[in-house]
This record gives sequence, structure tokens and C-alpha cells, in this order.
Amino acid sequence: MGAFISRIWHIFISPAAPVPKRAARIVPMGLIVPAKSHPEVIVQAIAARDRTRAEAFAKKHGIPEVKDSYEEIINDPTINCIYIPLPNAFHYPWALRALAAGKHVLLEKPSVSNAAEAVTLFSHSSLSLPNAPVILEGFHFQFFPSWQLFRSLIPSTEIAYGGKMYKVDFTTVRLHDKVIPTPSLPASQEQIKSRTLTLWGMMHGILWHRIDIIDTFTIRDSTTKAVVKTWKEKSTRKAYTFDEAGGEFTGLKGGKDWMSFRYQLEEFVNRVKGRETQYWIEGEESVRTMKMVDLAYEKNGLGARVGMGEG
Repeated sequence: MGAFISRIWHIFISPAAPVPKRAARIVPMGLIVPAKSHPEVIVQAIAARDRTRAEAFAKKHGIPEVKDSYEEIINDPTINCIYIPLPNAFHYPWALRALAAGKHVLLEKPSVSNAAEAVTLFSHSSLSLPNAPVILEGFHFQFFPSWQLFRSLIPSTEIAYGGKMYKVDFTTVRLHDKVIPTPSLPASQEQIKSRTLTLWGMMHGILWHRIDIIDTFTIRDSTTKAVVKTWKEKSTRKAYTFDEAGGEFTGLKGGKDWMSFRYQLEEFVNRVKGRETQYWIEGEESVRTMKMVDLAYEKNGLGARVGMGEG
């Protein structure tokens, strides 16, 4: 309980890194808090369909400029990155315009309305140019240490079933049975291992999370497959920082006051600056995600979602 309270305290009372006087923050969870501790992030301007609302938001969060329209932000030569947290239907047209203007884009999830839009957006001609703009779909939780550790425990070729249950904040994956060489067994027997992993609290892991690992071992007849013996070994893991994740993650940048959005912002800036990234969500993955969304809608007789087009 003490560690939980400490993490909550550090989230909201974290010391700000030295930043330029005109640095600002936008969108409380998505950018305001993360930007506090990133010395390379300057949020310069905001626009909204309601200028009065935009002015109030800018005043509250110390944003230097309020633009009259989204076009003004995109056309401003002093701004090189665009954050798009608009209602989903507006993602596609405004992301296209931002890319066409050579702006880097941090795009809230889901990236677009359907797979056709995703294919067009993530294959935009600007993305194949020298010094191409960067576009990232903001599945923030995937950048947090607990998710990274969870993924490292799952060999992609061994997944039997499972997947994300985003709205209920957990995901379970079951791996294929695997024969484990066991010299102590007679030649007529073999040992099988299966693993089930569950990540609880995956969306906002900094508040609380737990990785449950259940390894099931079975000794069976090699020919008939008749079970001789079976047992389970259970363990749990946590990773509020990369150092706590250990292993290959030890020493990676982060902190106990970093939310998943902060890790995401770190990697976005690294990619924009041309630096190495520890983790990234490629455009192809965003396209696959929207294809799955389309299939879900079509399976339920609704048809793929209809977007606004290029606006």
C-alpha cells in the first residue's frame, strides 16, 4: 500500500525538468503531465472549434498561442509536430493534412475509422520521402515497462490463443504446449510445458498492475499421450520501471513518476530526432488493428465504420 501511495504522489507532484520558459502542455493525461518532465517538448499552440474554450484551456495550462483554426496550426512554420486528440472521425482528414504539410503526427487511438483509411494514411507519399515525417498511433500502454515485460515473456511463434481486452483492463495469452527435454525420464515418456500469462491493469500500469504466470507441466506417455503426472507452478511479476523489469530492460530510460504516456512521448521524440527507439508501433500494425476492427463490425452485421473521408 505504501508503494501504491508513493507512485500516485510522484505522478501528480513530479518535479518538472528544466524547460524553456515558453514550454507548455496540452491534454492532461495525453500530453500535459508527460510534457512537464520532457525538456525537448514545447507545446506552442492550441486550436478548437470553440475559440473561447481554447482560450480558457490555454490560460489554465500556460499555452502561449491560441489559433483560430486547425489549419493555422498546421500551416505555422515554427511548429513541427501535431498532436491530434480530436473525435475519431476527424483523425483521418487532419492527419492527412498534417503529413502533407510535413508535420510529425502523434495520433490518438484508434488512428482512423476503418482499414481503408488506415492503408491510405500509413502509406502516405510523404512517409517515403527523405527526412519523412513521423506518425505514431498512441497506444500508450504498450510503451510502459509492464507491457514490455509481458511481451518479452511471450514468444510470438508460440501463442495458442488470447488477446487484448482493452475495456476491462486485462489481457490473457495461452502459449502452445512445448516438449521439454528431460533426460531423467525414461525413453517412453515426455514432459510437456504450457504457459498462461495474464496482465492485470494494463491500461494505466503505473497505478497498479500484476503479471500472473502459470506454467503447467505434464508427464505423459510418448506414444499413447496418456497422462502420467501433471502439476502447476505459479509466479507473479511487476515492472513499474525498466530496472524492475530487469534483464534486457535494465538501464533503459524511465522513472517511477513516468506514466505510459510519458514513455510514449519519449519514444516519439526519439523517433522525430532520429534517435534509436526501444519500442515503436509501426504503421503496418495500425493497419492490421483497423482490419481487425472492421472484421468485428462486419461479423456483427454492422459493416465497417464509415469515416469522414478527407474532409
